[in-house]
Amino acid sequence: MIQDLLITVTLILLWLLFTYLRKVFQQNVEFKKQINQLKKFEHLPHLLSYSEFINRATIILTGVKRRNEDCYVIWFNHVNANNDVEASMLHVITEIILQTVRADFDLVTLIDGKPLIFLQNTTKEGCYIVLDRLFKSLHQQLQVAEIPVSYQIVKVEENINQTLNDLTYYAKEVNPL
Repeated sequence: MIQDLLITVTLILLWLLFTYLRKVFQQNVEFKKQINQLKKFEHLPHLLSYSEFINRATIILTGVKRRNEDCYVIWFNHVNANNDVEASMLHVITEIILQTVRADFDLVTLIDGKPLIFLQNTTKEGCYIVLDRLFKSLHQQLQVAEIPVSYQIVKVEENINQTLNDLTYYAKEVNPL
């Protein structure tokens, strides 16, 4: 009789413990989502989190539309190197991008670990000027003849979310994992 009572108490305590652990796990997932939404900067200064990038770009686009100006995004979507070199190369590229772009006007974030620049009030030629400055800095920093990176320049028409969705979709079509 006592054994039955002990087994019942043990099972009830285990059930309570697992219920509590499941609740704590769900809260942890929710808190991580909230933290990611509230984060404004990534690990480098002026490198915006994705959500902060979207918020700021949306605000900037509203003003740009009123002034009839153009905005472009430049996405560095592929580094031609092995996996070990790719991560460090992307980190160096991101640092140099942050030094190269106008900190008060242009936005920088990472999408899937790859840098994305939002340039406001510019033309396609302006994008190439930024890329030229960037590649000159990269050549000095890395001391290599050719920078093994590919990029895309896309004009932001109406909505930053749609532009980024198109970019990432195109990248997955061209460079499937």
